[in-house]
Amino acid sequence: TIGTATVGGGNASITFTAPTYLGVPAIITGYIVTSSPGGLTGTGTTSPITVSGFTLDQAYTFTVQAINASGASAPSAASNSVVPNPSLYLYSWGTNPFGQLGLGNTTTYSSPKQVGSLAGWSSIAAGNSHTVATKIDGTLWTWGINSQGELGLNNSTYYSSPKQVGALTTWLQVAAGYNHCLAIKTDNTLWAWGANNAGQLGQGDITVRSSPVQIGSSLWSYVAGGDNFTVAGPLGCILSNCE
Repeated sequence: TIGTATVGGGNASITFTAPTYLGVPAIITGYIVTSSPGGLTGTGTTSPITVSGFTLDQAYTFTVQAINASGASAPSAASNSVVPNPSLYLYSWGTNPFGQLGLGNTTTYSSPKQVGSLAGWSSIAAGNSHTVATKIDGTLWTWGINSQGELGLNNSTYYSSPKQVGALTTWLQVAAGYNHCLAIKTDNTLWAWGANNAGQLGQGDITVRSSPVQIGSSLWSYVAGGDNFTVAGPLGCILSNCE
């Protein structure tokens, strides 16, 4: 019996109830989940099963088939409809002397303006006059002032529209300080760049970095940036019980 399809991070997670035969669990070796439209599939041996690879803004339903040595069962009834990969556009407004709004100019706006036509934004943070963000494809983007290398682009050029930082697709979440940036990758490593006058980059020195550098070898679950400082929680640490 199909359960519920839920979405997150551009993926769909489908829950279901295992079939039974005469009141006892059937002998099942695996399951296959199939999307409609598109015929995208995910496989596994237990519920839930994740499916990925969706088209932007497309709604999907899912069916489940059980598999054993005799073959595959008939598909289940369809799940609820979900949109796993919504557009997720970005908007900005306010002061803009250094292009920190990402609108390709330095004009101040008192109402929200869409930041270009790019979609799929997943996390964002604003510093004093710069912005850092990730997309659901794991890419990292920055824009705004760059006098201290806070854009991570290995230069000090200001940019008034989003610029991708390198080519990696493993960035997960970001934070911004006054003029430095922090980011956590999917492997839970912590990275920093920008101003370092007070050691806020965690490198044991006060040297400015204009591209991301890893902070030690520990693993982290969340991070925040302040005026000239950084705070972060180790992987597995709960806010109410950190040691």
